[in-house]
Amino acid sequence: MNLDDLAPDAFVNAMAADAEHALESYVELADRTWQLGNLLEQAHADRPGSAKLRAVRDAYQRWNKAVTALTTSYFQSIQST
Repeated sequence: MNLDDLAPDAFVNAMAADAEHALESYVELADRTWQLGNLLEQAHADRPGSAKLRAVRDAYQRWNKAVTALTTSYFQSIQST
């Protein structure tokens, strides 16, 4: 990951031009380090009135619950054989 984009001016300019794509690498970093759920919770706490943010957080929670259930079920099934 190129960390040159951590310069405040570059970040401000990137956000002004295209916020969705400017945040993409940061969100990917949070996801790859298993911190996306925490990031979404913190973001929602900072902006509780944001319907889009709440929808993304809720979708992530549903996905995480499903993945956790699936992996738990799988590992329980292979332990019992």
